Amino acid sequence: MFGKNRSYKKAASALGPNIHKQIMESFAVRQDVFTKPEELAFVCGYLEGLMWQTLDKRGCKDRDFHIKMLKMVCDGVIPGRLWDYVERGEALGGSNEFGHSSSRPEYASARAAYDSGGGCGIHDAAELDDNGVAPDNLRRYLVGEELLDY
Repeated sequence: MFGKNRSYKKAASALGPNIHKQIMESFAVRQDVFTKPEELAFVCGYLEGLMWQTLDKRGCKDRDFHIKMLKMVCDGVIPGRLWDYVERGEALGGSNEFGHSSSRPEYASARAAYDSGGGCGIHDAAELDDNGVAPDNLRRYLVGEELLDY
C-alpha cells in the first residue's frame, strides 16, 4: 500500500509545475486573477478534476487522499493562498466535502464555472497522460481565451 501511495504522490506532485506555469502566465496578462467568484469556482473545479483524473487513472479512488494531495500541490504552487482559493471556490460552486450543494439561484454562474472547470481539468489530465500535452485550460479561462474541448 505504501508503494502505491508513493506513486500517487509522485503523480500528484508532477502536476504542480503545470499548474504554476498556467497561473504565472495568467498573472502576466492580468493582475486581478482570482478576484471574481466564477474564477474561484472554475479554479476549484479545474484542480479537483485534474487531480481526480490523474489519481483515478492510476487506481486511487480515495476521495480523502485526493483532497490531501490537492492541498499538498496547492501549498507547493502558491503557499498559503491557492488552497484558500480552492476552498472558497468549493463553497461558491461545488458540492463540497461538507455535504452541501450550492444550488441556490445566486450561485448558478459559479456552479456552471465549477462544472466547466472540472471538465477542463479532466480533459487536461487525460491529454497530459495520454499525449504529453501540457495542461492549458486554466490559463485560457483566466485570460479569457476559448477553452480547449472537454
